[in-house]
Amino acid sequence: MELEGCGGMKEYWLTFVPLFVAVDAFGLLPIFLGLTEGMDSGRVRRVIVQSVLTATIVALAFLFVGTAVLRLLGITVADFMVAGGVLLFIISMTDLLTAEKKGRQQVDPESLGAVPLGVPLLTGPAVLTTSILLLNAYGLLPTATAVIVNLLLAGVILGFAGGINRLLGKAGAKTLSKIASLLLAAIAVSIVRKGVFWLIGGSAQP
Repeated sequence: MELEGCGGMKEYWLTFVPLFVAVDAFGLLPIFLGLTEGMDSGRVRRVIVQSVLTATIVALAFLFVGTAVLRLLGITVADFMVAGGVLLFIISMTDLLTAEKKGRQQVDPESLGAVPLGVPLLTGPAVLTTSILLLNAYGLLPTATAVIVNLLLAGVILGFAGGINRLLGKAGAKTLSKIASLLLAAIAVSIVRKGVFWLIGGSAQP
């Protein structure tokens, strides 16, 4: 029983860490502070709740609809691992090589939490691709749980955005974001490698 518990915990962390890196809440701090500048604390809290709810609903919906679409199109897990890994690598390299993440210049204050904060900043291509890859590797429950926990954690981080930004400074927040992008690039390479081995081995799992 103890071994089974350790295995389940390991499986959970293997889904939690890549999604934590993909969400990159620390990298969103400068954008969030810029978009909510001048708002009172109550309005900011409503924006955070709206963004987390929107991001969670979209991510969980994609977990169910995404797999059905893949099956409908005849796309195998190995195919998606290679394509998804390449996409994650491109996203991570773009984040590494650009000065900072970009938000929309003009936003509607009433829908700010949904767009662009909820989608695509919290739940964007990196999160959607990572979640599908993890779903195929570890199953629905660990992946869905990791998605929910990570987005709730992102909401908490955004809630303390001002204090965290003062503590880390602009350079510190940017450094954490770049480290997260580098980790995402390494995870992407690992996913592509496993997908290629799976394709070479036919139906055998790497």
